Parts: sequence; C-alpha cells; structure tokens
Amino acid sequence: MKILNLSLPDFVLCYIKELASKKGVSIINSLRARAERADKAAFQAVLAKVPRREPLVGDEL
Repeated sequence: MKILNLSLPDFVLCYIKELASKKGVSIINSLRARAERADKAAFQAVLAKVPRREPLVGDEL
C-alpha cells in the first residue's frame, strides 16, 4: 500500500468526516468504499469529453 498526503479545503474535509460519521466508519474506510463503487468506464467517458489543449499558464506540470 502507498501513502498519499492530501491537502483538502476545510469544507471538503468536514463533508467527508460527516459522511463517515453518519455511516459509523473511519474516513479511510468511507473513501475506500466509495472507490470500490466507482465506475472506471464512466470516469473515462467524462474525461474523454475534456478538450485536449495546452494547459493554462501556471497549470503546467
């Protein structure tokens, strides 16, 4: 397993904590469960709609 450090806006973290709390699970287990329900084909279909172009200034890798 790999470790990922992630910075989130406070409101996003609060939302994730609230969802996990309602389900009575940890944040990591809540995220893991959502990831398991993900539809990779649907995600790829959404990404395919994004126009291919050069990144905006400041967004380059």
